[in-house]
Amino acid sequence: MNLPRASVKYPVTTTVGVILAVLFGAISLYWIPVQMTPTIDRPVITVETEYRGAAPLEVEEEVSKPIEEKLTSVEGLNRMTSRSEEGKSRVFLEFDWDVNKDVARLDVSEKLGLVRNLPDDSDRSTVNALNSDAENPIAWMVVETELPINEVRIEAENVIRPKLERVEGVGQVWMFGGQDREVRVTLDYAAMSARGITVSAL
Repeated sequence: MNLPRASVKYPVTTTVGVILAVLFGAISLYWIPVQMTPTIDRPVITVETEYRGAAPLEVEEEVSKPIEEKLTSVEGLNRMTSRSEEGKSRVFLEFDWDVNKDVARLDVSEKLGLVRNLPDDSDRSTVNALNSDAENPIAWMVVETELPINEVRIEAENVIRPKLERVEGVGQVWMFGGQDREVRVTLDYAAMSARGITVSAL
């Protein structure tokens, strides 16, 4: 017996069924929350490693790649990318929607502890949990001081930034501007040749 024929044969049952369907639909519509801009929070973990003085290629080969190799086995990982720049490596791990961010962060930290071949003069890696709004900072801070321009960034990096990172609810602190200390070495090739010293030896 097809549906139209059953509906005609049992009109009372059909009417009751339609009423119940409409009733449950109205109740569901009332209880389901509606947001104009719903929060979409995909778990994203970042691993940052300082390797001061290293060129981007060195950072990629000696820091980013070894870290990526260990983190490929992290459970629930959807995609991993890295950014290697002068003196710093950033590895971004994007997880599946149903992955708990805190559990993912713990798993990343454990796997990171297995990386043994990083350069001795690189800093300890830091693990941060981000969300979909992480690219939009909620606060800007401008630092003004009477210190010489070449010391401003050092003060912000070593004093101000650590204090801000310890504030509850702060996920990450970015720094822009200032001047990094730079050391330039001019080689005397004639003197090096006379003493049998090569560039790689220096």
